[in-house]
Amino acid sequence: MEQFLSAINNSGTTVAVIFLIAAILYCAWRGTGLVRTLMITLPIAALLYTIFPYHDYFTELIPLQLSAWAPLLLFGLLATFTFLVLLRTFGTANGSSRPLHILITAIAFTAIIISLSYHVVVFADVLTLGPVLDNFFSSPKSFFWTLVLALLTLFMV
Repeated sequence: MEQFLSAINNSGTTVAVIFLIAAILYCAWRGTGLVRTLMITLPIAALLYTIFPYHDYFTELIPLQLSAWAPLLLFGLLATFTFLVLLRTFGTANGSSRPLHILITAIAFTAIIISLSYHVVVFADVLTLGPVLDNFFSSPKSFFWTLVLALLTLFMV
């Protein structure tokens, strides 16, 4: 596992490409509906993660070997909870299987994930994304505009 992470660390854009390819393949296989629902879920989960008052207690529950992953695990739990609430109350977002729609949705989804990894669930102890992505995603203004533009794609495409 450490060799895999060190290989990824050598090229920060590899992580973005892996997320993008995975999102494209999933959208091509199942359509974009669930990914679009997840795109709505992630900013809500980010808000919950930010105001969650028990970060320290959660970190203490995690074994020491996984303590670096505790923020990501907590965010994953909150995102899963939010995703299930959205599915239960509103259902799946409308999706499509058109190639352009798949590509734009996958790019927006990847942008949200990378942006959240810079500003909400910072896991620099586990994985560094590199200077190329730092230049684009690290400023607070880019965080705001990345989220706004990615969410606008839900309505524009």
